[in-house]
Amino acid sequence: MEEKIAVLFQAGNYSGVIHAYEKNGVGLTSAVHYLVAVSYLFEDKFSEGLSILLSLKKDATLLLDYWCYLALAQLKNGDYKGAKRAIDKTRQRSKLYFEINVELSIKLGKGRRAMRLIREAKASQVHSAPLEINEAILQMHRRQLKLAENTLLRLLSQDPLNIAICDNLIRIYSNTRSSAKSECLIQAYLKQHPNHLPYLWHLVSIYAAQGRKEDMAPLMKRIHSEGDSKSYLREIFAIPSMLMSQEDIAQVRQRIDECLTNAMKKNEFPMRADAEYRATPFYLSYHQECNKGLFEKIATVFQKGLLAVPKLNKRPIRKRKKIAFISQHFYKQSVMDFYFHTIVNMPKEFHVTIINVEPVFIDAVTKSVYDRADEVLQPSISHDELVPLVYQAEYDMIIYPEIGMSPCIYYLAMQRLAPIQAVLMGHPDTSGMAAMDYYVSWKHFHHGNTKKQFTETVVQLKHMPICYDYPKGIDGVKKSLSGLGLVQKEMKLFSVPMLLFKIQPVFDEVIEKIVIASSNHVVLLVCYNHIEKVIKKRLEKRLNKRQLEQVRFELPFKKRDYYALLKNSNVILESFPFGGGNTVLHSMAAGTPVICMKSDQLKGSFGTGFYEWINETDYIANSIDEYVRLAINIANNDDAKSQYNTMIQHNKSKLFGNMDGPNEFYQWLRQVLP
Repeated sequence: MEEKIAVLFQAGNYSGVIHAYEKNGVGLTSAVHYLVAVSYLFEDKFSEGLSILLSLKKDATLLLDYWCYLALAQLKNGDYKGAKRAIDKTRQRSKLYFEINVELSIKLGKGRRAMRLIREAKASQVHSAPLEINEAILQMHRRQLKLAENTLLRLLSQDPLNIAICDNLIRIYSNTRSSAKSECLIQAYLKQHPNHLPYLWHLVSIYAAQGRKEDMAPLMKRIHSEGDSKSYLREIFAIPSMLMSQEDIAQVRQRIDECLTNAMKKNEFPMRADAEYRATPFYLSYHQECNKGLFEKIATVFQKGLLAVPKLNKRPIRKRKKIAFISQHFYKQSVMDFYFHTIVNMPKEFHVTIINVEPVFIDAVTKSVYDRADEVLQPSISHDELVPLVYQAEYDMIIYPEIGMSPCIYYLAMQRLAPIQAVLMGHPDTSGMAAMDYYVSWKHFHHGNTKKQFTETVVQLKHMPICYDYPKGIDGVKKSLSGLGLVQKEMKLFSVPMLLFKIQPVFDEVIEKIVIASSNHVVLLVCYNHIEKVIKKRLEKRLNKRQLEQVRFELPFKKRDYYALLKNSNVILESFPFGGGNTVLHSMAAGTPVICMKSDQLKGSFGTGFYEWINETDYIANSIDEYVRLAINIANNDDAKSQYNTMIQHNKSKLFGNMDGPNEFYQWLRQVLP
């Protein structure tokens, strides 16, 4: 048996080694056990490999690269401290040493140390694909995206089927809105491996984001033909961002509900949804309906197959309560625009850990958040690594700034990893999860029964719960509409600058009525991810050719041009049923009236909440007809903008840079933490 295992290992048949060991692995020497342990690591079975390696510690000096492999196993099992101790015992500066030490340094948030190690490896003539991939990741962190892309493309030309290289290129493309490049890369890989399920599924996600329902159908058929009997559960997450009608939306939601009901009736659930179902029900939140029932069912079904989490240990009495913030959005982005000041000003009485899962960007916002943190971790999206890492830290409380935007975070939040778990309103919808205790929000964002809409206990702070920065440089922007190329004689410009997947079919009536009311009315929307193609098709059913010319789709604007658009528009239309938090505040700062629709749900209450906060409710409508009438009347009132701007400037200190809400949040933390 020992000779057989040695031969299999030498031939690189690691699965064969494992099979032989598991069939009859009694009485093997330490050296052969070591080969088995390393085979487990090469087959990504890190917990099995770690168990054997720990039993061989007494023979460490006799086993080549033992401490490196132990460090790798501990790293992949979320024991970063153990991995650091093991790698520090390594004397030989081998390729494996550099590869593991660089990866560990990145995950500990030590980017400079990682680069220093890479330079040291190069100076020692040590080169490998994993080292170059991690160098590209560090380039990503610094937003040297073209450099990172070129590094990975060069590696891909040498090894076209290297999944790690492909995955990291897709990370770049996904975060730079280069979906066409992702699609080409995935299609090229699928030519060689046509049934590679992760990329088939990723392609479905790309098409879903673009509203390409027709292209999703054949892919889903392929997935079902290759999948197991539970592959129908994937239909739950095959949600187009954009559909043609309210009837289509109702059909999609009904299909999802039927899938969930069927799964619950049969007690069927996917094993390791965190690895196999990398998607969330994100786009359901943009529909008009309440999602509590669907989200609760999704969490019930998909939580069952996740990693088993042991019962929580009793937390020790600490002078400083340990709080972890977990996200993939600790950079200049809408979530951090809301919560940057809340995090960086956390009182020192709280021990704060920032868990920035597999970050793509490390910018000035990230660095400021890191500066406040008592500890920074940058783990991978692997739950085999992430779950034990979080569980073993024994946090008193875990706070998720948003749930539903990231698949990794979505499934992680389903698990009970701390006695108290809370979500902030970075994504304004319930998680539906039994493991989530609190949803921290604002009284002005809730006009309906929160118990009917949220599975969590909703904390309705009295003060504005975000400290939002006044848009830098917006007051100095002087560019006119002619400078933006938007001149039209006697034009009244109604701008809808929100992301296009917020323009759901119910909003088409607003566009139609504004356009029909006058040939001088122009409605402007900003192109995003090719979704404009679907919206144009919808509007073609409502408007004639001349009227369609009054609806303009413009390419995304640079920041100063975006501010110029806001300032030069006659009216800003907040989308509904899902509104625009950042966009509304930018528009208010620009001094352009924002028209809002009253909603009984949080996702549609951003604009109305801000107006109620400053006691100015004349810009809130209760029906589509009232919404359109308000927009047209204000657009045709020559004094409306100056009056509005005066009102906003008078309330500037309440809307911008106000820490009263975050301070109230800190006080709530003191009360809820034992």
